[in-house]
Amino acid sequence: MPRYHRTLLINDMHCGHLLGLTPPDWHRNDCTSWQIPAWHFYQSIVEQIGPVDDLIVNGDAIDGPGKKETTSHLTTDIGEQCRMAEQIISLPKADRIHIVKGTGFHTDGDTAYEDILAGAFGLKAHDELRLEVYGRKIHVRHVVGRSDIPYGQQTQMQKELINDILQAEFEDYQSADILLRAHDHYCFKVETADSRRGFMRIVYIAPALQMRGPRQSSFTRKLRTWKYDFGISLIEIDQKSREAFIRPFLMPIKHYARREYLCLTEEQK
Repeated sequence: MPRYHRTLLINDMHCGHLLGLTPPDWHRNDCTSWQIPAWHFYQSIVEQIGPVDDLIVNGDAIDGPGKKETTSHLTTDIGEQCRMAEQIISLPKADRIHIVKGTGFHTDGDTAYEDILAGAFGLKAHDELRLEVYGRKIHVRHVVGRSDIPYGQQTQMQKELINDILQAEFEDYQSADILLRAHDHYCFKVETADSRRGFMRIVYIAPALQMRGPRQSSFTRKLRTWKYDFGISLIEIDQKSREAFIRPFLMPIKHYARREYLCLTEEQK
């Protein structure tokens, strides 16, 4: 029977933001139309996936103190945001948990807030993370370049791959086979054949757990991207073949943020 190493990947929960993933204890009456479906989606997918070997939390688990504005926040209390994130992280059944730091804008202030979150699990938060599973080398970092040009996302991802290969050459270490990124709030995967290693190198940008609507805020007003994805990801690596499979579980945006037109004229019958 094949043995797969299973890793659940979550990121960009932005706890404390009105559109961030919010556990039921913090649901607000005027926000339940999207908070409840989002939480039910997360809960149901975690149950569907079942136990995993590892859980990776790849940055921006909390939204932070609201350095530019606070009108779009449930709370700016860092302790409360961390408690929200703790509930989210505790829901999956994982043998090990790894927490990677996100963007400083959200998670750094008079201290590194994600260190507080990691400390609740007796862990240390990492700037970046390198793991090896059945010989496959995995590099995890939150930040990656983005593009809103419909054909530009792959360029940013190939740049990550080439930069890692070059850095490995100059610093004398083995480059990664699988690069996991977050930050962009869209989901893309690029695969490149490596005949020397005998498998595909993968660059994967994971979907976010912060919604793009329906509530308008400074976050939603600045969005110009045609691609936005809400969800989580499962990574499975086959022990025998060492082949890696990455599956995103995505919630359709229309389930929580419908695009409707305001009719200004009488409909023709």
